[in-house]
Amino acid sequence: MIHIRCGNDMRPAFEASGLPGDYVVCADPLCEGPTPADTEGAAWRGVRAGFACEAYGVTLEKAEQFLSEQEAGLARAEAADEVVLWFEHDIFDQIILISLLERFARQRARIAKLTLICIDSYPGVERFFGLARLAPEALSDLHARRVEVTDRQFDLASRAWAAYRGAEPAAIETMLTEDTTALPFLANALLRHLEDFPSLRDGLARTERQALLSVTDGPQTAEQVFGANQAMEEARWCGDTMFWGWLRRLAGGHMPALKIQGPENWFMERALAAETTVSLTRAGSAIMSGAADWVKLGGIDRWLGGVHLQGKQAAWRWNEASRCLVAA
Repeated sequence: MIHIRCGNDMRPAFEASGLPGDYVVCADPLCEGPTPADTEGAAWRGVRAGFACEAYGVTLEKAEQFLSEQEAGLARAEAADEVVLWFEHDIFDQIILISLLERFARQRARIAKLTLICIDSYPGVERFFGLARLAPEALSDLHARRVEVTDRQFDLASRAWAAYRGAEPAAIETMLTEDTTALPFLANALLRHLEDFPSLRDGLARTERQALLSVTDGPQTAEQVFGANQAMEEARWCGDTMFWGWLRRLAGGHMPALKIQGPENWFMERALAAETTVSLTRAGSAIMSGAADWVKLGGIDRWLGGVHLQGKQAAWRWNEASRCLVAA
């Protein structure tokens, strides 16, 4: 038996639970960075490793090793007597989940049994912050109640993954009008993805606006900004290393929206982030007041799934009032 989880966060409780089988990590953050539809295999891992270097400050060697180990774990899973998927409701988990279901859908003839645990709450837990916060006994309980993946789930995940990787985002919006109840948390995850397209109002992604909002009343430490961002999310998904990438992009370019003061490698350790100060620049204040547009000020070069936005006029904008994308 192989258990697949999108991170090491659950491993201590899993090991304490005594559940049989091996724990495999599949945690490439597919909710960020390029997922081009025409790229597979080694080329795909090269694209993802390059993004990790640029966004998160890890070395290329470390990123490539991580992805190679992930691929080896998935190859072992394909030969197991049962694969158990452990996931939650947030966008980080959901995008990885649909990528895995699409992969296993193509290999169903070789997969003996595929089961799923996917939750957004647990009895007796007032504020559910993820599987990693549950006691070993709770993981044993969930394991006993796991369910086999259905054809409807395979089909929905395959269509969703194709839409997410597409060069045009219209397919995602189409999916949001359809029945996605086979994967009950998918629609909100896809909607959260669309919210990180540049806003029609000010050019900011939702995650960027949340970062700027947290310092509108004055400077905060990077750690405090991260905490404020977490509090603004209905389903927490963005880890600290991922969030530091957002802050660094907001503080970059010739017209930065944020000013960051701290150790040069502040984003490499949580303790250093607590010593690093984040504040609005004049441009950031202008954006937040509605007097400037973030994309028009500094341009954009960012992937959202399979969509690559470039230049001073993003091809797609998020209309917050109508809750839909509009072509710029």
